[in-house]
Amino acid sequence: MKKNIGFDHLIGEEKNQYSEQDLKIYRNIIKAHSKNQSIEEQRSIKHMSVRLEMEDYIKSSDPKLKVTGSFLEKLLKIYDVKKSQFAKFIELERPNFYALLKGRRKLNSIIEVKVSETFNIDPELWLFIEAKNEIKAHQCLFHEDKAEYKLSNLLNER
Repeated sequence: MKKNIGFDHLIGEEKNQYSEQDLKIYRNIIKAHSKNQSIEEQRSIKHMSVRLEMEDYIKSSDPKLKVTGSFLEKLLKIYDVKKSQFAKFIELERPNFYALLKGRRKLNSIIEVKVSETFNIDPELWLFIEAKNEIKAHQCLFHEDKAEYKLSNLLNER
């Protein structure tokens, strides 16, 4: 095992330089460290992880959709909040809330603000995820017609 290596070295290109045994040791160290943290600290770290995952999703070029509800579900799990309890808290009917979690319904601006204030996550982040998903869905629908919507075609029509 290499010496003088911090936890930050497990991220990025350098992570492939370690054997599976080394990584297992690091994981055990991290687990032991996290057991000494308070529930609030553990939740804060997991909360930050979800927020970073949301930001990464917005920047990614992965064609796979992640509905906003999946991120919200992770946050509810972190804080041990029941879905029905949260639906009532943000004044949304349960069936509508469950549809939101599954991606059958979108977060509107009112819900975005309530969720954002509850979890202290910028409402624009939720909005960007919804917008990205909507664009991806439309790109899938119009994939075959894409060639028609080129600037050169527009200019040639003159």
